[in-house]
Order: sequence, then C-alpha cells, then structure tokens
Amino acid sequence: MSDKTFTIGGTSTVDGVNTFRVCNGEIKVREGVLRRAGHTDIKLAELPNPMTRAGAVAYLKTQGVEAIIPVGGKKKSEGASEKPAKAPKAPKQATATAELAAELATEPAAEGEAAPVLTFAEKMKLAKEKKAAEKAAAAQAAADAAFLAAQEGHEEPVDAVA
Repeated sequence: MSDKTFTIGGTSTVDGVNTFRVCNGEIKVREGVLRRAGHTDIKLAELPNPMTRAGAVAYLKTQGVEAIIPVGGKKKSEGASEKPAKAPKAPKQATATAELAAELATEPAAEGEAAPVLTFAEKMKLAKEKKAAEKAAAAQAAADAAFLAAQEGHEEPVDAVA
C-alpha cells in the first residue's frame, strides 16, 4: 500500500456504480475532470487532515458514505469518447534498428569471412543514410511528376534543364 496522502475525499458515480474518490488540489478542478470523464453525482469534500487512500475511505465510511473502492485504475466510461483507440506506435529508433538488422541478416558474408558486426552508432548512421536516400528519392519522384504534369499542358515538348 502506498504512503501517499490526500486532502480531498468523496464519491462519484460512473457507469452506474458509486465509487470512492480521493485526490489533492482544488475540489472544483477535480469535479470538472470527473465530469469530463463521464462521472455524475460527484460529492467531494476536504478531509480533516491528509490521509492515505485507506484512511480516507475509512473516514468516509464513518461519516455514513456508502460506495465501493474503484479497481483497475483509470478507465474511460462507455461513450466518453467516440474516437477509436489508436494502435500504439513503436519507437522510431527501435524500428529503424530492427529494419537495418533484418537487412544485414539477409546479406550473406563473403566466403571465409565472418558476418559484419556493427555497433549501435554504426547501425544508426546507416539507418539515417537510408532514410535520407529514401527522402531524396521521394523528392525526385515529386519533381518528376510535376515536370510531367507541366509537359502535358504543352503541345510541344519542353527541354528539361538539369
């Protein structure tokens, strides 16, 4: 159990379940946060002194407050957000390194030679070079497409200047 103490305690109803709430800060701010998260029937008050979560729940029970202790951490209520959940993104650095490692693994070593062993810095340098080359190729493709589009607008071909 945590030694963290709280100065505000009370209850709120979310998904039809009345649960205990404890926090620090200002009551109005916390009420706003709970409302935005879909909570209703929010009743918060200052505790007589800073208390742990268990102490605050015990105090509220002695005051005649009936509720349950929330489990499972932060949870959004049904319908609180219409947006679908985004898939977690892999860190870019790890992705680039994994791609590079896969490419290096597919390149056979010359006969009698050991496979190259690259340091992390070397792998990152190669990944940056590869990314820069891909970016340059994409820029060239865009320039070519613009040139061809401009050519289509003319009856006679226009000489390309390099």
